[in-house]
Amino acid sequence: MSRSAALTRGKPIFWTFLLGAALMSAVQVTAGAESPPPPSLKDNQGYLLLSTDLNFDAVDIELKRDGGLFHRGLDDLKKGVSHRLIALDAGRYYFRNLTVGIWGRAYKISLGEDTTAFEIEPGKINYMGQLVARHVSGTRFFVRRTNRLTQVLTWLPENHPTQYRNYELRFAGPYPDPFLALVKSLESQKAVATEGD
Repeated sequence: MSRSAALTRGKPIFWTFLLGAALMSAVQVTAGAESPPPPSLKDNQGYLLLSTDLNFDAVDIELKRDGGLFHRGLDDLKKGVSHRLIALDAGRYYFRNLTVGIWGRAYKISLGEDTTAFEIEPGKINYMGQLVARHVSGTRFFVRRTNRLTQVLTWLPENHPTQYRNYELRFAGPYPDPFLALVKSLESQKAVATEGD
């Protein structure tokens, strides 16, 4: 028996505990960091679920597509945890710079292609992970990319239920996420059980 098959045979109390722990670990989105309404997708487009956790207000973040001559600036990145859906053409992207304002001057923090690259698949919600940035002191900043899928699984159905129902959510990070597959399996089982009632 495979490990995944063994997992799906667990007792209901285990799944209740697992999902309860996941929801409790989700950090509440800060007030004032509301997501704008998502745009409709065009042909060959998918959603980027941009998730940020900042301890400062950022001026913007530069998004670059492989093979593209121009970059796109995404502004209004507020202090705290925030999420938003952005419609993008299918392809490979990465974040190039994060611009912050300190003492009346703009500073660009180089993010690097290796640490922020992700693929947009059309007709899907693509979650690349969360960009966590901290202002340490002076002009010193700490930036990393981490997977906080539990936040997304709480925020997305509550704030954009139509998109959550109609588009597949996929993890576009540098490695597979088995937890997302598990959640999808449980949601499918619940839907079948509801139809049978």
